[in-house]
Amino acid sequence: MNTPWSRLVFLIFLVFCRANGDDEIERRSLKGITAVSVLVERLQENIAADGLAEELIKMDAELKLRLVGLKVFDRNEIGIPYLTVAVNSHFAPIVRLYAFSIHVTLNQNVRLVRDPSVMAPGVATWTSAMVGTVGNGSVRELRETIKDHVDIFINAYLSVNPKKLRRQTPVECANPLNPIVV
Repeated sequence: MNTPWSRLVFLIFLVFCRANGDDEIERRSLKGITAVSVLVERLQENIAADGLAEELIKMDAELKLRLVGLKVFDRNEIGIPYLTVAVNSHFAPIVRLYAFSIHVTLNQNVRLVRDPSVMAPGVATWTSAMVGTVGNGSVRELRETIKDHVDIFINAYLSVNPKKLRRQTPVECANPLNPIVV
């Protein structure tokens, strides 16, 4: 039964639900990655009008990735893994709420074990997702939630690609605000 009232009841009782595919196998697929690109899927017009912007989502994700030492390229670089951020939403005007889903996935080219000559492009090898509701006056808060999912990716990435500290020279050690990370 898919009536407006059943949808309303669903929206009212929907709680935030998070699903991470962040397991050992997915994490191993991140080992050795040195560069990524970021793709933010097009937002629905209503949620964009209420304050969520694709450009800001992309900028936030790219900055976080650069801060952990990943090179960030444009989407059109061939063979570069890409982090996809997808936000889907449905607005219920009666209660002025959005039901939303957020999916952050890392996609990369993979080869089949049974036939390594076959390459499948853009396969999702790591995922973090959630669904929830948010009032239309609080849509901007979703930006922080999306950043949290990018952080989940970064933690998974760092678990298999730990940063290596290099020895500091005496001059570098004299400045406590100068951490050297390679």
